[in-house]
Amino acid sequence: MSELFRVEQGNKSYQEQSLLVRQPAKQVLFDISLTIQAGESVALVGASGSGKSTLCRMLLGLETFDSGNVLFKGQPLSDFSTQDEHRFRRAVQMVFQDSVSAVNPRLTIANVIEEPLKYLMKMPAGKRPERVRELLSQVGLLPEDAFKKAGQMSGGMLQRVCIARALACEPDVIALDESLSSLDLVLQQQLIALLKQIQKEQGTSYLFVTHDLRLVHLFCQRALVMDQGRLVEDTLVSRDMQWQSDMGQALQKAVLPVRPRRKAALA
Repeated sequence: MSELFRVEQGNKSYQEQSLLVRQPAKQVLFDISLTIQAGESVALVGASGSGKSTLCRMLLGLETFDSGNVLFKGQPLSDFSTQDEHRFRRAVQMVFQDSVSAVNPRLTIANVIEEPLKYLMKMPAGKRPERVRELLSQVGLLPEDAFKKAGQMSGGMLQRVCIARALACEPDVIALDESLSSLDLVLQQQLIALLKQIQKEQGTSYLFVTHDLRLVHLFCQRALVMDQGRLVEDTLVSRDMQWQSDMGQALQKAVLPVRPRRKAALA
């Protein structure tokens, strides 16, 4: 597999805001180094406030490290030309947790999916409707759904719309930031099966940001564990794996069984 992302010794701090006193900068990411390969599903896991979503934003170029580098296909993001930046925006797509907020309620679903086709792919207007129908079919939605608006669709359907929009550019990698966490178990399994099928057909890589190790076991081949801004574990995912970091073990203990265990019979 070829390398998509490389992070080299990334550090990030934020200046805390105060009207009266200048607060010292608070460091939130410490000396982060990692790689992500093409065609790989990688989980970025950790508790709330661990830095996983911040690190995801750095990888996507939405923010920059104070020191250190992010490289995409061997080229530092900081060296990108305008043309490189445009190619990167096509190659790397994001699916957010809140699908309702991510879809403009004034637009039809066709308009929502057409946006990347128009602005990133520069696809002629006459070809877009057919491509929209293809994308809707790919994520298990009907052609007539193209004429609906967000208020006429369920949360699970809207998340499929967001995935269709992300797929429109045929990206190399899709980042999913807690995108499945709020859905019920049936919808989670349906969308995971869909994403796996897309990966099989197109070789798409996934960066899966979550705190739910149950989803990690269902979806990912590798897991990166964050704890208080530090990368504390990089491990392959398997059914009988043992987490080595304290954070990995804590997240594993928090996983609820799908079915409650029966109480032992009284002697």
